[in-house]
Amino acid sequence: MARAATEQELASAVLTETVRATRVAAAALLVVSSSDGGNTLYWAKEGDGELGSRTKMTPASGSVIGRAMDQGPQLVQPPPGGTSCPLPDALDLGFEVGSVVAVPLTTEDGSSIGALALYDRKNGRALAPDDTELAKLVAVNATTAVSLLRARQSREMTERLSTIGRLLSGVLHDLKTPMTVIAGYVQLLSMTEDPKLREEYSELVLKQFDHITAMQREVLAFARGERSLFLSRVYLSKYFEEMRAQIERELQGRPIKLEMTIGDRGVARFDEGKITRALHNLVRNAVEAMGEKGGTLGIEVQRDKTDLVLSVSDTGPGIPTEIEGSLFQSFVTRKTGGTGLGLAIVKKVVEEHGGTVLATSSERGALFTLRLPQTT
Repeated sequence: MARAATEQELASAVLTETVRATRVAAAALLVVSSSDGGNTLYWAKEGDGELGSRTKMTPASGSVIGRAMDQGPQLVQPPPGGTSCPLPDALDLGFEVGSVVAVPLTTEDGSSIGALALYDRKNGRALAPDDTELAKLVAVNATTAVSLLRARQSREMTERLSTIGRLLSGVLHDLKTPMTVIAGYVQLLSMTEDPKLREEYSELVLKQFDHITAMQREVLAFARGERSLFLSRVYLSKYFEEMRAQIERELQGRPIKLEMTIGDRGVARFDEGKITRALHNLVRNAVEAMGEKGGTLGIEVQRDKTDLVLSVSDTGPGIPTEIEGSLFQSFVTRKTGGTGLGLAIVKKVVEEHGGTVLATSSERGALFTLRLPQTT
């Protein structure tokens, strides 16, 4: 029961062991949904090896297991001279039921979360009051197992929602770059009548919307429990020339010089959208570090054996000593109004690619080096 990951797995474990340990012909478990109040009825027969179930069913008023949930323990035996007791228990066991014991699943606060029923002894003897006590012992364990499963599922949901919240914070943080680029090209579109330029600017705007869509897809994939990279062949020369145009657009009006060295103009494999996010975060941090004094922003692309090495440097004051040890943690920042998410996002993206990120600092500025393994 402790290993069960779903309610169905738990019901199967409970009923299989109940049938074996109590030596009854069949057993049933009624569980009330914690979310919508609907009921699911599971049952298993001796030697059957299969679990039957009916979901969102409402036990008939004459159902023994339904009465047990609402009214407490139930014991139904054959009438005098009879051998069976017809029961509207909303399940077909494939045999005439002679006797039934049913008890509620009652939590510590007194609420009922379902019921457990035992059907017929395998030796033919009718179930008796002492079997009710046996069923209560089984029900206590089943109640604990159901409660623990729900607590674990609730905790996992809370943790996932918390992580989704952090992921959304990162997406909102990274929306700054494509929105800035889009705004710039829209302004250029409004100032030119040249068809070729308008087409070029429109394509660049649409590419930024592709990045935004990729961010949205990442959040939705995580919400569904999916974690995947969209690896593709990236032509480095074209990719970094497009990035140069985007960055130069961001740097307009700032006393910052861009120096880009593309030492490898071949092909690499990585998630283009995520690496773009990571590089833009590093660029934004470098620009903000240099501030109004300006300086030089350096971007270098090299190949080191099987690794693609991307470097972003600046001529700012370097990394503050007090945050060097926690640089890549979420919400660590010295900027007024900053979120402290940029470098945490960079680290997450690089690690998803199986790579590493290294930060070095001196009085001449900061250098961030990303190593992305390139396996065929």
